[in-house]
Formats: sequence, C-alpha cells, structure tokens
Amino acid sequence: MQMHILHIAHSIGKNSAAGRLCTALINNRCKISTLSIEESDFLESYKLSSKKYFINKFINKITIFPFKFYRKRSKKTPWSSHIFGVNIDDIIRKINPDIVHLHWIARSTINLSCLNKISLPILWTFHDVWPLTAGCHCNLGCNKWRNSCTSCSKLKKSIIPFDIARILFNNKLKIIKNINLSIIAPSKYIFSMAKASPIFKEKDIYHIPNAINTNIFSPGSSSINTRLNIQEECFVILFGATSINLYYKGFDLLKKSLQRIYTKYKNIHLIAFGTKPLNLNEKFPITFTGYIYNTEELVDIYRCANLYIAPSRQDVLNSTVIEASSCGIPCISFDIGGMSDIIINNKTGLLVKPFSINQLTIAIEYCINNKNKIIKCGFAARNHIINNFDDNLVAQKHINLYRKLIK
Repeated sequence: MQMHILHIAHSIGKNSAAGRLCTALINNRCKISTLSIEESDFLESYKLSSKKYFINKFINKITIFPFKFYRKRSKKTPWSSHIFGVNIDDIIRKINPDIVHLHWIARSTINLSCLNKISLPILWTFHDVWPLTAGCHCNLGCNKWRNSCTSCSKLKKSIIPFDIARILFNNKLKIIKNINLSIIAPSKYIFSMAKASPIFKEKDIYHIPNAINTNIFSPGSSSINTRLNIQEECFVILFGATSINLYYKGFDLLKKSLQRIYTKYKNIHLIAFGTKPLNLNEKFPITFTGYIYNTEELVDIYRCANLYIAPSRQDVLNSTVIEASSCGIPCISFDIGGMSDIIINNKTGLLVKPFSINQLTIAIEYCINNKNKIIKCGFAARNHIINNFDDNLVAQKHINLYRKLIK
C-alpha cells in the first residue's frame, strides 16, 4: 500500500530542503501532499487560507508589540514568535495522510497548539534552532535555551519589567509537551541540542541528513567563466547564500580575508550568488550573480569554482556546502554547527578555527598553492556526499522511520 505523507512548511520549493525530500520520496513511490503559506511546486499541494493567514499575521503583530520595549534588541539575527498561526487540524483530517511531517513553520505559519488534536504521528525536522528557543532563529552560542531563555541576550533589556522571552519559552514548552511528536535532526549539532532541550527532552529524536540529487549536482564542465567574463587563469572562489547580507552567513569575514590575500594573489576572483550586499567597494575582483532560481545555472556556477567558502557564524546544515561538495568542489568553513557532518577536515575540505580571519586566510592560501591537493579533496567530497546525502539514500531512511511511527 502506498504511503501518504503530508509535508507542512511556510514554503516548499523544489530547491528547498523540504522540497528535495518530497521529490526523492515521490521517486521512491510515496504519495506526497504539501501544505504551505506560499505556492508549492508540487502537484498535490494545498495552500493555507490567505484570509486566515493575514488575520493571524495581524494578530501576531499586535502580540509582538511588547518587543517595542526592547529598544536595544539585536537586528543582526532573526527573531519570531510562535504565538498564533493557522489551525490546521481540520485541513489535515480532510487530506487524511498516514503521517504529518513539519519543516520550517515559524512566522505564524501554523498554530502549534492545534497539533495536539491530531491523532496521526507527527514528525518535525529542525532546519534552524527556532524550535528550541523562545523565538530566535540563530542563537550564536547563547545557551539560555537550555533553561528558559530568561533575559534573552538578543532582545537585551526591556524598559519595563517584562521578560517576553521567558513567557514565550514556557508557553512553547507547555504546548509541545502534549503533542504526539518525534524529531528529525539533520546534523549531529542540532541533534545534540535537541537532546539537551527541556522542550523536547521527552520526545524521540532521530538523526537523518538533508537530501540532494547527486545526479543533478555533479562534476562537469562549465560555461559560466565565459558568460561572466572571468579569465581562465583566475582562481575562482565561490560564496552563496539566500541573502548575502545575512549577518550569520559571515560574508563580512570572507571579505576581510580576501582583502588580505589579494595583495599577494592577483589572480583570485570571487563569485557570490544571492541577493546583493549594500556596500560594493571591494579591493579584489568580485562578480555578483544575484539570486539563482534555475538549478542548471546554479550547478554551472558550482562547476566553474576552484574552491567554495562558507564563512558562516552559525548553520544547522549548510545546503550550499552540500551542493558544492556534490559537484566535486572542495570547501572551507569555520568548524561550527553541522559543517563537520559535510566537511571531513584535510580530506574533503578544510575546517578552521571559528571566526578567525587569520586562520581562514591561511586555509585559502593553502588551497591556492596546492591545486593538486584540493582536486583530490574535491573527489573525496563528492564520494562523501554520495555515501551520506544522496536523495535516494535519505528518502529510504525517512520511509523506514515513517513506517516505524505508523506501526
């Protein structure tokens, strides 16, 4: 009998982690339905009511009014409340799946409390740390989530004696306790955090990585150098993010490192994809491609690179590093988050001391001076992805877990 899985997220595009899993599950003969705020790329997709959603967004804006009292709150990292959202229990009963799989559901996507009305098994894949915190999506080393997020370091001090982080954390803990819920952690990093979380301490937690189609993201020739007018003798370094301006993606750290190197290596050329940063006064050659929507073009860009660099300050499991590695491109990153799941140090790429511009610079110079070595790293990186992140392999792990929970 064909298994029917309902995937729920704020958005489920085919190039998102949730979308790639859905595609792999379809290829493995599962029936997939999607439920999201934004339009889905999948055939059997359901859209959360725009009317209900916008009503809840309005209510949510009123609810988060107390944030105005935190006048010194950090704007560098995203923060959102779980209060309100669309009630989906009736929708789920109509769709009638065998199991419900949640993905990124922040920003009032759904009402968490309605999940306790669902008798079906529910899975939740953690794509960032938001489920574990009062509301921050990027804790940057803060460990207050281990207790109750009291006096949030991101919100800082309120002008009135009102600790909204503690209130939201305790509310989330109370809601989650009553839900028939299991957790998927895509990396060892978020797995260990979930295990230590007071919110999820009584839940079953499984480690299954995100999926990638290694047949599409594969080594090959590229025409991008000619199209972008990059000289053949250039050592091409690649960086990418949904938005280059995101503080936790660390583009500012990469710029500082390359500014040091360019005085010595005039042949380097950086390609960056994603929405453009505001300041473009760089001392080294750089090409911004903008956000890449087309998968074939994205693969073409990866294939033209000698080296991919992910200088993130935090990442649960960086999809661009998986993509680059699958294309046979060696990667450098700081040794944070889920990076060590993807990069095997000195074998498939390099992991350097977190946020050390000096160590990052040394690692880049090493790669420039040892091209034969990094070509071997690229081959090893490709094999590592095939053996651990291939979409058919990951889909089968999910299917086995679905069957276990349904039984």
